[in-house]
Amino acid sequence: MIKMKYRLHHQLYQSRKSYLQQSESVSAAGVYGSTWNYNKTVKYSQKMTWTTVASAASAIGLYTGIKYLTLGGIVGNWIIANKGSWIYYSDKQYWRMAGSTLQTKHVVTWYKDKARTKKIQTQEYITNDRG
Repeated sequence: MIKMKYRLHHQLYQSRKSYLQQSESVSAAGVYGSTWNYNKTVKYSQKMTWTTVASAASAIGLYTGIKYLTLGGIVGNWIIANKGSWIYYSDKQYWRMAGSTLQTKHVVTWYKDKARTKKIQTQEYITNDRG
């Protein structure tokens, strides 16, 4: 099985190598067959994450009978709902195929306000899904 996978990868490498040798100038899209395509924009905030954690603590406390854990979750949810400043962010996602690998480019922008008008910073990263 391992030898067969190696042979397939080697054949793929050789075919790409011969393709590149036949052409003088080849774009990345020509080699990999795809350019970045917009997928979706997802909006998040820290508030939702911490609300989920506090709710899970309450549920675990109720299930196990630990009063203080339940109380801590309830108090935590109250604090989250009424106090504190939160960071909001949006994640624009793009995809492309790089050979047999699905790549997703995330452009994450961090904001100070819920309206997402006061930008803190933007960062990019790419994830690879080899299926």
